[in-house]
Amino acid sequence: MGKTSIFSKDYEKIKKKRRRRIAAAIIFIMLLTVGVLFSSDVKVWANKNLNIKSSLNIFKKKDKDEKAKGSEKVKDVNKAKKENTEKAKPQVQEEKGYAVMLSNGNQIKLVYEEISNDKKFKYVAPETSGVSYTINPFGKNIVILDDKNQNLLCYDLDGNQTDITKREYVSDSGTTFLKDAILTSKTGYVWHSSPKFIDDENVAYVSQLPWFNNEATKYVWNVNIKTKAHICISRLSGQKITFGDITDKGITVVVDEKTYYLKGNGEILE
Repeated sequence: MGKTSIFSKDYEKIKKKRRRRIAAAIIFIMLLTVGVLFSSDVKVWANKNLNIKSSLNIFKKKDKDEKAKGSEKVKDVNKAKKENTEKAKPQVQEEKGYAVMLSNGNQIKLVYEEISNDKKFKYVAPETSGVSYTINPFGKNIVILDDKNQNLLCYDLDGNQTDITKREYVSDSGTTFLKDAILTSKTGYVWHSSPKFIDDENVAYVSQLPWFNNEATKYVWNVNIKTKAHICISRLSGQKITFGDITDKGITVVVDEKTYYLKGNGEILE
């Protein structure tokens, strides 16, 4: 296409048309450049957003994992505390012993412990039974007083029972007084009370025998769990008699605030 002459009548029209083309081309190039730049920015923005979203997801997952680990740690700590608490609790073991039915219908248990096949009586359960009892120094025998009928019963570690009750009293004149009859006719009469081992075979107790009057005087008696023989220690008598600990001198006996020591053979020391 030739160059248009300036003297041509269409020169101005052609010039304007060319200017419009050049302007359109420039605008197109500018728009194209802007489009390319915008597209690049969009990609960068998108990538940035994707990276941010990915980072957030990673953070959320990490936070979730940390919470899960923390929860597991709390569970482990609580479990350990529970186990330690269970270990710290005293282990309740079933008591070994022999059941005994009393005359009042209540049942008690003669509790013993066993260590290396060695048994020893420990106490009578329940503690609220109100039964009087005594255990000899080696723990091999236990004597209980059935408070209702005032019977004295001795038990060994095999659970065997020996009745060592003084069932009757024979006076010097030969008159026989039966325990059950006396207790029925004389309310509050003390035939047997407060049994206490003096040594491994002899048991001291308090009684109003040999008298049946209304006097409050009481006497110390001694019964041997093997021979079942009852002996009155007439020297030890008074209004109030209590037994204490066993010493080298014998068992401590306090009679109306005066202290004595009684041996199994009946010997008395002061």
